[in-house]
Amino acid sequence: MRTSDAEHQATVVACLLVALNNGKLTKQILIFHTTTRELVKLREWLLAEGCTDVAMENTGVYWKPVFAILEGFFELVVANAQHVKKVPGRKTDVKDAEWLADLLCHGLLRSSFVPPKPIRELRDLLRYRRELVESQSAERNRLLKLLETATSNYPAWPPTCSESPAYSCYELWSKVNPHPHRWHS
Repeated sequence: MRTSDAEHQATVVACLLVALNNGKLTKQILIFHTTTRELVKLREWLLAEGCTDVAMENTGVYWKPVFAILEGFFELVVANAQHVKKVPGRKTDVKDAEWLADLLCHGLLRSSFVPPKPIRELRDLLRYRRELVESQSAERNRLLKLLETATSNYPAWPPTCSESPAYSCYELWSKVNPHPHRWHS
């Protein structure tokens, strides 16, 4: 069985374990940067070596680019970092990679649920839309606060001002400041 582990942040430490005919394992460790070009090199190396299974920890979002490049080429196991026992002693990415590859080789890793690609893409779009709506609301509120503090002697805003995104800054300003020449003294 050929297995690999990918540990990642700025670099990916890949540990490839190859089972020989006599039952012994050989180990190869390579380090790749996390650029797309380098991750493609990782994929090509694993394919050239006959790797079939890849394990990685789901640390933050660092696993996502690696997963995206390897998806469809290998049997992927995304292991929950809290469920994987760490190597005793000094912690290094190389030791983690070796440990995960060994656990995968012995069938001791349980994969976290990774939704199908269309669901992941839809989730990303929905998160991005939510961020845009929140950003738009924050900017509108910031503008309204600025105009309210700059023109504190004017009555409260008409309700439609805060509800309509069609109002431009000039339109809002002209509603609260009908005499703009008074500001240029």
